[in-house]
Amino acid sequence: GLVGDGDDVTLSSIYGVYPPLDKKANEESPQQSNKQGEQLPLAILTGDSTNPILQRATQTALSLASSNGNNPPLHVIIGGTAAKLVETFKRQNAISILHFKTSLWDTCATDALLHAQGGKVTDLFGSSLSHCPDPRKVGNNNDIGHGNVWGVVASGSGSNASLVHEELCRLMRADMDAIETILGKWRGDDTSCCLKKEAQAI
Repeated sequence: GLVGDGDDVTLSSIYGVYPPLDKKANEESPQQSNKQGEQLPLAILTGDSTNPILQRATQTALSLASSNGNNPPLHVIIGGTAAKLVETFKRQNAISILHFKTSLWDTCATDALLHAQGGKVTDLFGSSLSHCPDPRKVGNNNDIGHGNVWGVVASGSGSNASLVHEELCRLMRADMDAIETILGKWRGDDTSCCLKKEAQAI
């Protein structure tokens, strides 16, 4: 369901349905600028997660986009990892913020697609995703597996999208609550790991 009062939010898809429900089949997605060459507003594409870190990241992205002095940003709620990333590619001037339970196979092809266009895909802190063939492990009990457990931020090739992407990730790296919540078990704060001779940091 939709979180909040719905002001300035477009519900584009639900439960992973694609194409977006509010578009006709033959309607093209907006690009970086319209036919008059005017800059289109930056679109922030998210799901409807109630996770406080994701909500904070979304509000931060909207605030950053507003401060650019262009058209007010759009907040578009879209269900499904591929749907968000494909829409980011099509819009160009867009950013997607994905939840923490997506998998590497959800982002692999669309990561390549966005990179080919000039966009990028990172985790919430700005590091590139590692699409490795084997499950990633940290210690014996802290398996990362094939999950994008540090979140995903994707941006299209639009210059505004790239700037907001970089600044959002920089601010998330400075957010100690986000770092503790997401990276806590790999940061080395748990001294019991030393007794078990498990890796504490990556």
